[in-house]
Amino acid sequence: MTKQRISNRQVEAFIRVAECSSFTGAAQRMQLTNSAISSLISELESAIGLRLFERSTRRVVLNEHGRQFMPSALSFIRTLKAVERMAETLGDQAGDTIRIAAPMVVAAAILPPLIAEFEAAHPDCEVHILDTGVEWLSERVATGEADLAVGPDRVTEETVQSESLLPSKWVVWLSPEHPLAAQSHLRWRDLKGVKFHTGGHDHERIIEQAMSGLDESERVVPGQVFDNITTALGLAAAGVGVALCPAYVAPLANAFRLEMRRLIDPEFTRYVMLYSSAIRPQSERIAEFSALLRRRFKELGASQDS
Repeated sequence: MTKQRISNRQVEAFIRVAECSSFTGAAQRMQLTNSAISSLISELESAIGLRLFERSTRRVVLNEHGRQFMPSALSFIRTLKAVERMAETLGDQAGDTIRIAAPMVVAAAILPPLIAEFEAAHPDCEVHILDTGVEWLSERVATGEADLAVGPDRVTEETVQSESLLPSKWVVWLSPEHPLAAQSHLRWRDLKGVKFHTGGHDHERIIEQAMSGLDESERVVPGQVFDNITTALGLAAAGVGVALCPAYVAPLANAFRLEMRRLIDPEFTRYVMLYSSAIRPQSERIAEFSALLRRRFKELGASQDS
């Protein structure tokens, strides 16, 4: 039995720390100080009577008790956010704020010009970006924190629907001066002995899947796997290896003046998805912004194929 009442903020802090693997990241998400987040987690662990995290100098990760507690925490926050969101919807049927969850590349390089265009056409509406890890996109829609989410394909719950916005091939991004830039396309075996980087452990899993279909002599291993793909692209721009990631990062890669090379034998495709609620009503403004997203990703797909 718990010794004290558990608060909404404690549960939310628990989820954010698990999502960010750090107190600092959770503090930024919740706009609190690190000490406040630490206090919330300590209070929650005291109320439950168990430690929920394994703490190290580099990362904070769920322990077995934390993993067991997570489904209940998510269910609780999902219900709470759904109630709050429904109250907001009833209070303003026009939907004057759209919340969209997106990972770093989409949030930084694709959404901003769309938001500027949309808000210029609809001055009564604001679009807010929620920086979100790939693994949490559909969850933020399910809880009602986000009206929409855009990012790589993931398994969703029954309360979240998804549609494909863009099939995106896995490619190599490299400096024009890199020796491999002389080739029009690359095979996985061409990366043998080449320093290449990728971003996010989600990308790392895709590479492992790709390697499973190759002979041992042809398999390659990333030099470094970063939390953000921007770091891999920055190294490639400086000539320190190449970056391996889907073609849809083009708006960001182009800013680094990188060139793209197809990666074949085998060729892999990643799908960019639009996630929305399957149970909550969608406002006219959300529907209009969704249409704008479809148009932009169609244009992005056409530019990748050209």
